[in-house]
Amino acid sequence: MEATKRDAILEAALKLFANRNFDATTVPMIAESAKVGAGTIYRYFENKEGLLNVLFQKCITEFSEVITQSLSGSENNIRNKFHRIFNGLFTYTEERPEGVVFLSYQNHDLYLDEESRQMSQEFFEFLYHFIEEGKQEGVICELSPEVIISIVFGSFKEVYLNIRSGSIHYSKELIVDVENCCWNAIKR
Repeated sequence: MEATKRDAILEAALKLFANRNFDATTVPMIAESAKVGAGTIYRYFENKEGLLNVLFQKCITEFSEVITQSLSGSENNIRNKFHRIFNGLFTYTEERPEGVVFLSYQNHDLYLDEESRQMSQEFFEFLYHFIEEGKQEGVICELSPEVIISIVFGSFKEVYLNIRSGSIHYSKELIVDVENCCWNAIKR
């Protein structure tokens, strides 16, 4: 039962943080959504920032695992790796729609502890390595890794948010087209 309450708190916080943002979410809101007392939250988490860090670490671990699993394949050219990374991004978004929105918020960086910052840095180092490999092979443009990630992830996130709101109709063809557009934006 205890793990169920903790999980309910994490799920409620994820939905609220993704939909309202961290600053606009209160502990009583999380408690109400999780169907627990506000005091129960403090049995599992020191404070709202502690909850955010546990949630961030959980989401970035899940996201990293999906991306890593998507790269398990025999073809190792950069375009195929990009395809698998993009599909991993899409897979994670399908599995954890609030997770991708939550991870994309920049303002929670103010509240990340050292362990969360380290996990984030390791994830981005993986992406930077992929981008540098593509640059060395002459297939990815010479923009900084931060700009390249912003182009791809920003485009993906905006399309996803528009699908989520109903202003864009989802189809597998659309995702293929978005991937191709993102690739065309970063290729050399």
